[in-house]
Amino acid sequence: MSSNRALARLLLRLLAISLSLQVSPFAAWTAYADTPDPTIQSNQGSSTSCDLPLRLTTLSAVQWQADIRAMMDSIERYHKSPFHYTSKAKLEKAAAILEHQVSGLSPEAIPVRMAQIVALVGDGHTRLIEPPHPTYPIRVYWFGNDLRIISTTADYEDLLGGKLEHVGRYDVQDVRARLKSLVPQDENSWLEMNRTPALLVDATILFTLGIATDPNHVTIQMVRDDGVALKRSLPAFPEGVNNIHWIQPFSTPPLYLAHQNEAFWFTTLPGTNSTYVSFNKYSGFEQSARELLKHIEDTHPDRLIIDMRENGGGDFDLPRQYLLPFIKSNAVINRKGSLYIIIGRKTFSAAMTNSADFRNGTNAILVGEPAGERPNSYQENGTFCLPNSHIHLSVSTMYYQSVSGDPKALFPDKRIDLEWSDYQAGRDSVLSWITQQPLLRLPGPLQVLTRP
Repeated sequence: MSSNRALARLLLRLLAISLSLQVSPFAAWTAYADTPDPTIQSNQGSSTSCDLPLRLTTLSAVQWQADIRAMMDSIERYHKSPFHYTSKAKLEKAAAILEHQVSGLSPEAIPVRMAQIVALVGDGHTRLIEPPHPTYPIRVYWFGNDLRIISTTADYEDLLGGKLEHVGRYDVQDVRARLKSLVPQDENSWLEMNRTPALLVDATILFTLGIATDPNHVTIQMVRDDGVALKRSLPAFPEGVNNIHWIQPFSTPPLYLAHQNEAFWFTTLPGTNSTYVSFNKYSGFEQSARELLKHIEDTHPDRLIIDMRENGGGDFDLPRQYLLPFIKSNAVINRKGSLYIIIGRKTFSAAMTNSADFRNGTNAILVGEPAGERPNSYQENGTFCLPNSHIHLSVSTMYYQSVSGDPKALFPDKRIDLEWSDYQAGRDSVLSWITQQPLLRLPGPLQVLTRP
């Protein structure tokens, strides 16, 4: 599998080079491995630098129409199976309608409409990566069918924890239905729950979809846990503002949130001999894996917990090379009750694939929510830069099968959904459940294998 993947990557790189030498109508093209939001790089010799942000207001209707055609051509030529969910005729009809409408749309609205077309392709790696938009001073999260405000600023602290009932012109479920048009249509509901919160606080998207009646303000209605109903008009922060102090409902975050900004972090859980790993990103993985294996060799933990709830993907070959072989051969860790993998709605792409690897190749128990992607899915995204707007388009170029059959998600062995009461208190119900499980007695002295 690793050699096949390496060969596929080499072919993608060669394709990227060949396109850059031909001054492709799509401008720059770059191959990336399983990254949902890659850093875009321009190829030398392309017709544009692809720098963002670009003043979209300067584009003519003819230029927008050319970008729509380039978007469609890129999808058809380079997607592994561009019509696996939506027919070619339906996609082309949607694009033709948008081409006809562009002269009557605002420059901010056109990319949103383009993103709706790309979402019809169906898979999570194929998406339009829009320029930054103004956003509202709240962050929200789905707890089942309840949409709660999980962070905000000091000016709106009384909204914290409230359950949203209306946003703009619609109730929350109608808003949710409209936002789904921007989510890949052939993925699962957990990916939708992961992606719609960011869309809901996006001022440009809410205005374009007719949810908000003003491009820079939105009115929300919510109910607090004490029964108090509140109605507020929220102004949008301009794009690029990043010095915002966000207020959280808890005083101390759970471990999986406390180390979100670190790619890979581990510790021995207090009062136990269990090693907990927060595996959020793949950057520097080889060194991180070596440090973890050294820690295991030195401390001989009786339980290993790898938390991938916040992991959005990367290179799934890295764990296969630097971590899985050791775990498979460690008789103490690789047994039921001593190895746990935590997954959730944000577990995507390579993280989902590696979670399936643990299930397929070890005695790991998967705990948490279903992962936010089909386990058998289109990945390995190539990224195109549209020639006039410089907007970036991600297109899936490979298909991988991680499990048998065609399930909608990688489901955990023990499902534990996040409850608002736990989140509010900073409790991690998933980790608590794992640490309460009994450890199986070893049948006799076992050799603990050292690092390969």
